[in-house]
Formats: sequence, C-alpha cells, structure tokens
Amino acid sequence: MWKFTVRRILIMIPQIILLSVLVFLMAKAMPGDALSGLIDPNVDPERLEELREKMGLNDPWYVQYVDWVKNLFHGDLGTSFRYKMPVTELIGRIVNTFWLSLLSLLLIYLISIPLGIISGRYHDTWIDRAITGYTYIGFATPLFIFGLVMLWFFGFSLGLFPTGGSVSPGLTPGTFEYFLSKINHLLLPALSIALIATVGTVQYLRNEIIDTKQKDFILTARAKGASESRVYNRHIFRNSLLPIAAFFGYELTGLIGGTVFIEKIFGYPGMGQLFLESITTRDYTVVTSLVLLYGCATIIGALLSDIILSLVDPRIRIK
Repeated sequence: MWKFTVRRILIMIPQIILLSVLVFLMAKAMPGDALSGLIDPNVDPERLEELREKMGLNDPWYVQYVDWVKNLFHGDLGTSFRYKMPVTELIGRIVNTFWLSLLSLLLIYLISIPLGIISGRYHDTWIDRAITGYTYIGFATPLFIFGLVMLWFFGFSLGLFPTGGSVSPGLTPGTFEYFLSKINHLLLPALSIALIATVGTVQYLRNEIIDTKQKDFILTARAKGASESRVYNRHIFRNSLLPIAAFFGYELTGLIGGTVFIEKIFGYPGMGQLFLESITTRDYTVVTSLVLLYGCATIIGALLSDIILSLVDPRIRIK
C-alpha cells in the first residue's frame, strides 16, 4: 500500500510544477503587472521603471518564475492592491470555505447513499421513478439558479435562514451561541450545493446496484440459500460502493466550483466570494494565488480518490 501511495505522490509532483508554470504564464499574459493598482498612475515614468527594475519585473519570465516559487516557499504570495494587505492574510477565509465544503460533502453522502440504495434495490417501481426524476431535474438545474431560488424561498420568503454572512454580528467567538450561528449560516448554502451535487452519486450507485444484481456470484449466493438481506448487505452493497469511493476526491473537486458561486450568492465570506471579487476588480495577485490553490486542491483530490479506491479494492494497487 505504501508503495502505491508514494508512487502516486511522485506522479503528483510534476503535475503541480506544470500547474504552477501555467498559472504563472497566464498571470504574465494579463494586462498590467505586480505594480498595477499599487501606485499612483500619474507617477513619474522614470520612477515607475526604476521600481520595475528593483522588483525584477524586467527580468526574463523564467527568472521571475524562479523568484516567484522561492517566495511561495517562504509563504509570500504577494500583496492585494484592492485590500492593501498580504494575500496570505486574505486566504485565511479558507477556513469558512473548508467548513462549507465539509458540511456539503457530509450532506451529499447522507442524501445520495440512501437514495441510490433504495432506487437500485427497488428499480422499475414508483419510488425508483420518483428518485430518478429528482436526479434528472438536478442534472438540468444550474447550481447558481438553484442557489438563488433557495435563498429567495427559505431566506427571504420564509425567513428560516440568514441571507448573508457567516455569523450574526455581536456574538463572542467560542460561545455556544456563536457556534449555533455559524451552523445556521452554513446550512442553507451547504444544502443548496448538496441537493444538486448529490444527483450524480445517486445515479452511479443506482446503476451499479442494478448491474451487480445480475452478476454470477450474486446468483450463486442466492442459489446457496443466502437470505435476501445477506445478499444485499454482504455482496451487492459492498461491491456497489466502489465507484462512490473512487469519486470521493472528485466530489471535493466539484465542491470547489460549487462554493465559488454559492458563496457569492449567499454573501458567505469564503474563498469563492474572494475569487469572484478579485476577478471583477482585476486583483491579479489574489486571482493567481487562488487559481494555484484550487488547482493543487484538484490534484490532491484525485490522489485521495486513488488511495481510497486502493484501500477498498486492493486489486487496482500497482505492485
């Protein structure tokens, strides 16, 4: 097992290096440079050129890339010209995004696994058609539209959930009221993500159960007199959960895209909202850092999927 994990990590290293090069080159292709927005545009051109020379902005791109990587290893991601503060401090919002993603992932599996099992076990019945209909609607509904509907109905119309922020103002951090307020602000955006993101997992699990029920070893187990509950619990469900384990890391990756829009819609102060605001204000230092962070999270998610699948099904491990 450890050989497989080490090998996957070694494969991941050049992927991250290639990602960093692409992100850096895209940043260089953007209008302006690291001084854009930081200084008065009416500053003397000679002084501006002196600053560029001092900051190494006139060096070849590969020299600038090496300097950029060195700064990354020292925890220096640059300075946001919009917020006038280091990007590393702004990325502290990742804590809010982490809790939103974690709760969304928990809700996804709490919803999708029971629905997938019921739909697969009782396929071609009215309950299977109802669950399948829900998944078709979910596939056809854009997440940002669904988020707006959820915000309007449960937030503004019914007033059951707050419509913005991550915690009610005036509460003391660490208190029980503060904790409840954080959960209350998380529930609606997390549920909005989960109800749409869960449809793929439901379909994967349903189809896998239906397919597994037709396998020869299932027919053999029934021929030997095994009870129906034993056949489902010991054979069908266990084998059908393999694709779900394989897609665990990719679920995390999908949540990244979901939180970008949901955080903006619900006014939730996380990485997604910061990312969209940085794009609209052309805060390139923040955009570059977040693209690199999201890319690394995607690669790590794929790594987690491979490791989890190798634990569940040892046959796929590389010797």
